[in-house]
Formats: sequence, C-alpha cells, structure tokens
Amino acid sequence: MPAVKTFDPKKVTVIVGPYSISGYANGTFIQAEYQEDLYKTVVGADGETTRVRNNNRSGKITITLHNSSLSNADLTALKELDDTTGNGKVPVFIHDNSGYDTAGSPEAWVSKMPAMKKGDDVENYEWVLDCRDFEPILGGNQ
Repeated sequence: MPAVKTFDPKKVTVIVGPYSISGYANGTFIQAEYQEDLYKTVVGADGETTRVRNNNRSGKITITLHNSSLSNADLTALKELDDTTGNGKVPVFIHDNSGYDTAGSPEAWVSKMPAMKKGDDVENYEWVLDCRDFEPILGGNQ
C-alpha cells in the first residue's frame, strides 16, 4: 500500500541574495520554471520529425507575497540597488524541506515589480525574478 505523503508550506525556504523570504500569500506562492521549452519539434512535409534542443536555460521565478510582508521591502531594495548600481544580481535558492524539490540560480534579478494595491483586504504582490543557469529538480514529498 502506498505511503501517505506530506507537504508543509511552512517548510518551503526561499533565499534571494542575503534575504530569507517570508509572508507568502495563500494559494500558489512560488512558481519556478524555465523561460522557454527545452526542445522544439519540427515536422517536415513528409512527416519526418526532428527535435531541436534549446540551450536557453534561463528561468523565471514568481514569488507571491501578502502586501504586509516585510520581504517586499527586501525585494524592493534589490530592485533599487540594480537601478542605481547595476549590482542587483544575486543568487536564489528554493527548497521544499518537507520533500525533495529544489530550484536555484547563481544570478537572479527583479524583472517585474508588483503594482501597489490597497483595499479593504490583504492584497497579493507578485514579484518576478529572471535568472540565468536556472536549475530545477522536482522530487516530490516524503
């Protein structure tokens, strides 16, 4: 009989440069993926199929935080550092400590800052980081 697996959102660690990110929104709070498909399929007029390897291994990481999260200030500081000095490229590492999923990059930067939103409820801020040499490992949970 298969064992019951457990995922604990509190055990997901995200490190962006010197900052440990916290204050995640409900629902999907981390999404990490390659920027492009790994292969392109080309089918000729006679039906012969060839796959073309895409060597672009850049990635995109989307982090969704509550607007009350202090990590918004940390990510804003990285964006400001990049704007003023060009030195806002930092390593990023994601790990599910209740399982085996990891993702990371030696260099990531804020490519999209969220719009400021205010209302009568907690709003979500969606940060997008672009990264080079992105490496995801999807391993499931224990």
